[in-house]
Amino acid sequence: MSSALDPHIPEPETFSPALRDNGPAAKVAIVGAGWYGCHIAEELRADGHDVHIFESQADIFGGASGHTQNRLHLGYHYARSAMTRRQASEGYRHFKKIYPTLSRVVANNIYAVPRDDSLLDSETYLQVMQASQLPIELVDSTAFGLAPSTTAFRVAEELLCTQSAKRLFGASLRPQLRLGTRAESVEEAHGTLRVNGEPFDAAVDCTWGAWEAGGQGMWPDLYFEPCVTFVYESQLHEFALTLVDGAFFSVYPFQDGLHTLTSVTHTPLGRCRSHDEARQTIARQNTDSLERTRRIMEKDVARYWPPFLDHFRHVDAFFSVKTKMRSASDARVVSVRRSGSRISVFAGKVNTIFTAADLVRQEMHAAVGRNQWASL
Repeated sequence: MSSALDPHIPEPETFSPALRDNGPAAKVAIVGAGWYGCHIAEELRADGHDVHIFESQADIFGGASGHTQNRLHLGYHYARSAMTRRQASEGYRHFKKIYPTLSRVVANNIYAVPRDDSLLDSETYLQVMQASQLPIELVDSTAFGLAPSTTAFRVAEELLCTQSAKRLFGASLRPQLRLGTRAESVEEAHGTLRVNGEPFDAAVDCTWGAWEAGGQGMWPDLYFEPCVTFVYESQLHEFALTLVDGAFFSVYPFQDGLHTLTSVTHTPLGRCRSHDEARQTIARQNTDSLERTRRIMEKDVARYWPPFLDHFRHVDAFFSVKTKMRSASDARVVSVRRSGSRISVFAGKVNTIFTAADLVRQEMHAAVGRNQWASL
């Protein structure tokens, strides 16, 4: 990557990893062992808490964290949400400082703005990113085989090394992990919280609303999208393409010579009221329906990038469930809510794990103090 694209982002003011004056130790149940569950577990362990991670699957990162585009967001996706850009930029800085080996540069990470179809014209998009101090470089779109009707920019966003993260957290959190163990029940009475009948001082839901027992009633404004992501083989290891701003597509490196293809319009297979309903929608998919969806997405890509299928060969697909909050804007900010000693995390992107951890700490103080007072 050109040195002109080195991210010169102001140092954040909200994250203090050395600060460990976090009150009395507590026994904490964390539900979900993805990016959020694992990072928050590490933070709470560093605070001196006794952490236990419930994960229903046989390994960590078995849900959306291991089945998504591995993009370390810097803010380029969110031209219409200044708050999301700010959180993404601050989180990016934190991530590179705390987890320097868990992301890498993609030499040609291209964002393209279609002249006639984008919600923003390319000049406005460029001005927004420059005003946000996000490194961006105008490049020749035709040099990458893009349609002349697009304006292309090379950006500094990086690729998440998800498999490395899985190995790192799997080793460091091994004593805390309860793999293949679903948090079936949660009860709270007289200052005592029980998960599966076991007493805890607090429980943190890191499943983005999928743990119905823990998050019920705290997130009435959420909905669930069952999603399909198509996987392609390619020799273009150092190339990524994302169209903005609107209902477009993205081709992004995944792992080991593979790329993913996602689409704002066609990746979601529906809009569901619960995580279970979303899983049922996924279960109803068949080969014919997936083939139709893939062909439509490939046609959309070829409209703006004609040589796509010359470089990419479809090999697989995977499913995931995304949790989203009803919003009139494209904001994807982090939020944490608490009911008694139950804390629930809702977030948009991996690099807001630090904001989420800070917010969980605040709610932990309130939850644990409340329990100690009730026990007197």
